[in-house]
Amino acid sequence: MGGSMRCNTKWSEVDDVLFPINCGKQWHWILARLNIKQRCIYVYNSLRSARHERALLFYVDCYSELLPLFFEAIDLFSSRDDIDINSGPYAGLTSANPIRIEHVPDLPVQTDLDCGVHMFCAAEAFVAGKVLGGDFNIKEQRTRLASSFYTYAMWKDEYSAISEDEAPPKMNRND
Repeated sequence: MGGSMRCNTKWSEVDDVLFPINCGKQWHWILARLNIKQRCIYVYNSLRSARHERALLFYVDCYSELLPLFFEAIDLFSSRDDIDINSGPYAGLTSANPIRIEHVPDLPVQTDLDCGVHMFCAAEAFVAGKVLGGDFNIKEQRTRLASSFYTYAMWKDEYSAISEDEAPPKMNRND
């Protein structure tokens, strides 16, 4: 919630994990937020229809079923004093039980092919402790993001900055 991304943070040190999901067959992006304490995946979807909701559940269900198995494999709860697996959302459940899924209500609805912008803005709003509301203007957000990406690209060019993904592979010192 400090407005920065902390890479390489242990699962035992986070409460919320944001992750984009590409719903390939639907040509659509959604944002999912895993809240470990509440044992829930919150879905931020900018398309609202029963048909889309059912189709997108296929993608979210995969995470809902796999994450409990992952948590068991890494023995997450032995390192979490703040989560009692015998009460609250964990009471009576095992790693075979999927994580609960909830759709976040009252999000702005996309009117064009802007699901990526909606997804990114929902993530930004969550990190800032805000909620996307009725004053959401997709044209302003698209322009703001395009300007930010352009400014970032110009900065990288000016300072010859290289992102890790763009850097050549590191050489092993023993070679």
